Amino acid sequence: MNIEAEIINYLESRVDVPVYADVPEERPESFVTVERVGGSISNHVIDTANIAVQSWADTRYNASELADRVDTAILSMPAAIGGVTRIRRDTVYNFPDPDHISGRYQGEYDVTFYNNREV
Repeated sequence: MNIEAEIINYLESRVDVPVYADVPEERPESFVTVERVGGSISNHVIDTANIAVQSWADTRYNASELADRVDTAILSMPAAIGGVTRIRRDTVYNFPDPDHISGRYQGEYDVTFYNNREV
């Protein structure tokens, strides 16, 4: 299972902005990015991914509001995506983009799931 792709697909159906793996060259006013930043796997079956989810918007306030909607969606994910067994929020915080005036918040999550990769 590609957990980044699963979360992107899931969030696209739950938040009213585009969701990407990378920041698009032409940025919409508001969008979300999802990135696996670490994790561990046990016995080629149980995978725990550290996921960073960034909520981008035209202002810090709007980015905060989007981050709240994303957080609510992610925390309800285990019931929605097959194979996900646990979600733990590590933190959600203001994460200013030094290269742009836009607002950005980042949520960090540990997502445990059954990984069906071939050995």
